Amino acid sequence: MMLRSKLIIFLTPFALFLTLVPWILPGYPVLLLLMIALNVAFAQGWNLCFSTAGLLSLGHALFAGISGYVAAAICNAGASIYVSILVGAFTSMAFAFVVSPLLMRLRGIFFAVGTLILCHSLQLWFLHWGEAGRSLGIRVRIYPGYSLNNCYYLAWTVVLIAIILSWIVGKSKWGLAARSIRDDVERSEAIGVPTLLVRTAIFAIGAFIAGLVGGVRVAYLLAINPSLAFGFEQSLWPILAVILGGVGTLTGPILGGAIITLLQHVLINFPEVSMLITGAILIVVMLFLPEGLIGILKMLLQRGNLLRTRSP
Repeated sequence: MMLRSKLIIFLTPFALFLTLVPWILPGYPVLLLLMIALNVAFAQGWNLCFSTAGLLSLGHALFAGISGYVAAAICNAGASIYVSILVGAFTSMAFAFVVSPLLMRLRGIFFAVGTLILCHSLQLWFLHWGEAGRSLGIRVRIYPGYSLNNCYYLAWTVVLIAIILSWIVGKSKWGLAARSIRDDVERSEAIGVPTLLVRTAIFAIGAFIAGLVGGVRVAYLLAINPSLAFGFEQSLWPILAVILGGVGTLTGPILGGAIITLLQHVLINFPEVSMLITGAILIVVMLFLPEGLIGILKMLLQRGNLLRTRSP
């Protein structure tokens, strides 16, 4: 509770700062914070699936990709960008419901490989689909109201939605049931927990969040292609962000997403070593900081409280 109250005290002025950034720091800072927002929201959605229901998805980008293509097509047809993003996100959610009866039969590493194969299969399909532009993808028309600032606020709105959904699910009976399934599937089934329904629902919510991210990304870039939509690195970044920040927390993906984005920008001119450096950092975190950066934050706050209690 002490950590949560201190985080609220810190995050309130930080939220105000984020709101004012386009007015006080226009240009590159807005772009950087927009990319941070997309990575944070994507990490929140993946974290919800993994930490709540134990669904280790190695192909989570497939939902952002599906939503991106749908949003691009609808926007080019003349629909509002906001409608396009929502339709794309709900399409990703519906796709998660469709594939869940098959994927949920798999457990552990088999589920992870299943999502990876599914994502790669979609990438190959779109690479050869003429109506979707094949490898060139789709260019999106410049819609009314397009601006960097507008996309910035859209991205942080998605972050807020992702955090709220993660918090609601974590506190709900569905979240409790999902954690029970994560810890022991057989025992959960024995006491009457609808394991397929619960895991599918959590998976679909994570897909919806990823869909929102994919739609906003298209709204900003005005383009989408199979590599950007379904490339393996697109699925890898949220995993790295969650592990780096702290699995099973709301603040962990925020910290991890911000640091991963900064690493992406610092190493953008060194693509041959960027993943090597990121992977080395991840190995160090897993070996020496199993709770991620949020574990360091908790430790520092606990030491601070201990020193205050000992002081005369």
